[in-house]
Amino acid sequence: MSKNYKNIHRSEYFKNYTRKIKHREILVNNPKVLSGDIQETVKRINSQVNQIIQQLNLNIHDRQIPYITLEVKYCDKIGEKARMVLIERDTDEKFQKNIERSTSAIGHDVSHFIQLLASTAYKEIVISPLGCDAEIVIPKDHIEGAIIDILLDIAMFNSYSFLKNMTISRKHDFCQEKLNFFTEKAWPCFYQYKGDKPMYYSFAFTARTGKNTFDVKRYIELWDSFISARYAGHVHIEKTIPEQLKQHVDYHELPRNLASRISRMPSGAYLILRTNKDVTEGLQPSICTVFGISKYSKGYIKIIHMDEFEQFEFLCVNLDVSVFKIVKPE
Repeated sequence: MSKNYKNIHRSEYFKNYTRKIKHREILVNNPKVLSGDIQETVKRINSQVNQIIQQLNLNIHDRQIPYITLEVKYCDKIGEKARMVLIERDTDEKFQKNIERSTSAIGHDVSHFIQLLASTAYKEIVISPLGCDAEIVIPKDHIEGAIIDILLDIAMFNSYSFLKNMTISRKHDFCQEKLNFFTEKAWPCFYQYKGDKPMYYSFAFTARTGKNTFDVKRYIELWDSFISARYAGHVHIEKTIPEQLKQHVDYHELPRNLASRISRMPSGAYLILRTNKDVTEGLQPSICTVFGISKYSKGYIKIIHMDEFEQFEFLCVNLDVSVFKIVKPE
C-alpha cells in the first residue's frame, strides 16, 4: 500500500472530494474539558457525523447534503458559527456567566444555540440556565451522539434550497415548527423533555436508537414527512451541473466536457469516479478493469448511477479512487 498519508482507510471518504462543507463551532472553557479529550472527541464526532451524511447522500437522490466540520473554540463569546457550548459540573463560573451575557447579547443573530451539560446519569432536555435555546443534560459517554444529532439537522436543513436562505427570524420559527410537529406526532425521543418552555428539537433525536446506533432511513422519513406536511408547495432547486462540479476539490483537473456529458444523461443521482495519483498495489488490476485501461494513470473518469455504488465501493475506501456525487435535475 502507498504510504501517502491520504491513502488511509476512512469511512467518510466522500468528504475528501467536496467543498460542500458547513463549519460550526462548539465553545468550551479550556482544553481540560472531558478530561482533556475534547479534541479527540470532536475528531470522532466529525468522522461519525460525516459517515451518516455520506449514507444520507447515497439514499437521497434529489439533492446534495452538505458535510460538516465541527471546531472547538476556547472562548466565551458566541459567534455566528457557534451552535453549542459544553459545560461540566466544575466549569468556571466566570465562563458560564460570560456565556449567559453573550446569549442575551446575540438575541436572534443565530438560529439556535444549545447548552450541553456533562452529567453522570441523566439524559434529558431542560430549560437552560444560561439562556440557551435548551440544555441537554447528558452522560459523558452520550455526548458524542447528542452533538451528532444537532449537526445532522444543520446539514439536512442546509440541503433544501428553500430553507437555507431563510432570515434568522424565520429560522427561529422553523425550529418551533419542527418541535410542534414532533409534539403533534407524539414520536419517541431519545432524550426526555422536562419543562413547559418550548425547546430545541432535532429529527435525529427520534432517529437515534441507542448511544452508538442511528436509523438513517428513519431519519430521512422523518424529514420527508415534515417537509411534505409543512412545505408541500415548495420545490427544491439543486445547483446546475457546472455549479456542482465546481464544488469538486480538483475541479480544474476534471475533463472540460464532463458537464455536457452529464447533461445528456437521464435525470437522477450519479457518482463520478476518478483514478487518483497514489494507488494501493493490490487494487490496481481491479481499477484498470473498472476503468477499461491497460495501464494505471491518474485522471480517468467513470460515471455510474448512485444505485451501482456498492459494487465499486471497495476501490474508494483507501482513496485510490475519488467519488463525487452529482444530481441531474429533471
